[in-house]
Amino acid sequence: MNGPMEGIRTKEVEEVEELAVVTNAKGKVHMETECVVSGKKIQLTASDVETRLKDIIPEPARSLVVEVNGQFYPVKQAFAEVSGLDRADFISHQARSIFLRLGFNVKRLVKSV
Repeated sequence: MNGPMEGIRTKEVEEVEELAVVTNAKGKVHMETECVVSGKKIQLTASDVETRLKDIIPEPARSLVVEVNGQFYPVKQAFAEVSGLDRADFISHQARSIFLRLGFNVKRLVKSV
């Protein structure tokens, strides 16, 4: 990248460990991931995400959305809710990457002309 933004980096996921497949006592398989975002170690399973968003009303979305429990949430809203991080502490593409690792569908909204 050339120009005035050269050398400037956005906050990134500082460390991402291998995606683990975990089987619970009932034999249900779920995904688990661990990462460090903005200095905070976060360990999540797909089940954690579903549980933590169960009673959360999705906000209007502008760009990237994640489908959880049949609802579409803006990725920043969803990740802030499940991680406890302030939305200013991460970018939407970090949240997108983590949700994809957990097996969720993430989509980009298309603006109609």
